[in-house]
Amino acid sequence: MTKTSKYKVIPAQAGIQKKNIKMKKFREFLLLIRDTIRGDFAYKNYLKHCGKNNPLDRKTFLRNRQKARWDKVNRCC
Repeated sequence: MTKTSKYKVIPAQAGIQKKNIKMKKFREFLLLIRDTIRGDFAYKNYLKHCGKNNPLDRKTFLRNRQKARWDKVNRCC
């Protein structure tokens, strides 16, 4: 192994940095999937749209959203 100077990165450190970046991107991807499944994006969009005009709390919003989605006929025929 070579020694590091004040401004250079040794090859072993560069590999670790690339691995950390990949892990960070993978973690962000998993969080994106989780937020999509839980409905967090829909709630954030609702808050942006609603502004400060008495928005619903998260639990009520998600309950209404779920009810609107599944209280209708959900079949093809």
